[in-house]
Amino acid sequence: MEQFFETLQEWAKRFPGSIALASQTGYMTYEDFVGNVTTVANAATRNKVVPGQFIVLAGANPDAQLIIALSLLHLGCRVGYSRDIGIYESSGVTIDAVIADAAIPGSKHRVITIGRNWFGGAEGTNLKLSPPATDFSMVFSSSGSTGRPKLIEFERKALLHKISVRVSDSLFGTRPRFLSALGTRTAAHFSNVFAVLLRGGMAIGPKNRNGSTVLDTIELFRPEYLFTTPSTLVEILHRLDKKPMAFDKIRLLIASGSRFAAGLQRAVLDKFSEEFISFYGSTETGGIAWGSSKDVLEIDGCVGRVADGVDVATYSSDGERLSPGAEGKIRVKGQVGVFGKYIGDDAQHLSFANGWFVTGDIGFVDKDKNLIIRGRSSNVINTGGSKVSPEVLEEEIRAFSQVRDVGVTGVDRPEGFEKICAAIVSKSKPTVADINALLHRRNARWPVHMVKNVSAIPKTDSGKIDRVALRRLCSE
Repeated sequence: MEQFFETLQEWAKRFPGSIALASQTGYMTYEDFVGNVTTVANAATRNKVVPGQFIVLAGANPDAQLIIALSLLHLGCRVGYSRDIGIYESSGVTIDAVIADAAIPGSKHRVITIGRNWFGGAEGTNLKLSPPATDFSMVFSSSGSTGRPKLIEFERKALLHKISVRVSDSLFGTRPRFLSALGTRTAAHFSNVFAVLLRGGMAIGPKNRNGSTVLDTIELFRPEYLFTTPSTLVEILHRLDKKPMAFDKIRLLIASGSRFAAGLQRAVLDKFSEEFISFYGSTETGGIAWGSSKDVLEIDGCVGRVADGVDVATYSSDGERLSPGAEGKIRVKGQVGVFGKYIGDDAQHLSFANGWFVTGDIGFVDKDKNLIIRGRSSNVINTGGSKVSPEVLEEEIRAFSQVRDVGVTGVDRPEGFEKICAAIVSKSKPTVADINALLHRRNARWPVHMVKNVSAIPKTDSGKIDRVALRRLCSE
């Protein structure tokens, strides 16, 4: 980490007025960025933050949270990057303090509020900062292959590896203009932004991931590179169809989060980007496979070549390892210490088996090390960047007094990801608006896209929902 901080300081000296962080609401220079890291670290120390503490960042501004995270890593803290305090509490993780924009009424945790003097800007470069700590970690939340939130901790070695891989990527030149249209609290977004800064570039963030907003941001800042999800790309193309824009194509698009269907790939190349990279990975493992346009476009289901240092194997439903090239349930293994680890009360029950990460996907690796994905092995609905648990939504919808029975499933879209469909047994025949109003009142994490009123939910002999029949029913 010391080398990373020295690199940032060097960029601040060479190009003090160059823009480091940019969005539609403002920008920050390298000199201000480095100075802010110093003043925030000093402010945290004044508030009795010490090495080894678990500190949750609950503020709203993504740029401020990035700076605070780097400052806390410098001090040697464990940084909780998800702002949902309930995830840590339900997982049994002990929180030493929460850093927030304002006091949190009724909080049982020590809350440190961000003061105006935390961010000193360029003046902070004159302040003394102690050498970076040798031990630190970051904790991200992910639904992973189960659709339920869980906490993944990247200790020092794993976190530095994740960032170093991005920094050393030969795809990007020096001082790139990079737009990361991903969730700002994700491990991928954090790694991307940090890597761009270490290359002296401009890290651009849209106000949200809506396709129209991303296009507006592109028009304003003219990024060379874009990292986003297929679902956002669909929105972008729909906007371009309705309202064409005069702009140079993105030099390189990186797509991740769900299957990047061939039809969508061709449309992106035709209307939006000179080239794309298909990226396949997870929060837990980082990159597993990736490939360029010419590598994956003509191979059905290909997400790219398996990355160096990563092993991919397929397993039968009985847990037996299959021979190379055989289709089955995909598991991956990386270098020791570079994957994240689950933390919390239920960590031992999650998606690792004998050191192998269980992706939840079905596929195989061909003779050229191309990873081919055929589909999901679980019930989880993949909406193009988010993993949705049908059981959780079913529980929420059943709270509607007029719903007699419900089954939730994914319905395939031609773009390569899924819509959430709720099959409902009810005399009132609720609409999508009715169900989403209920889910909103209950603070549910996901809305539904379709409602199908049916006379009965298909069940197995044991009384469980027949997921295969349900998907078929909702697809009719």
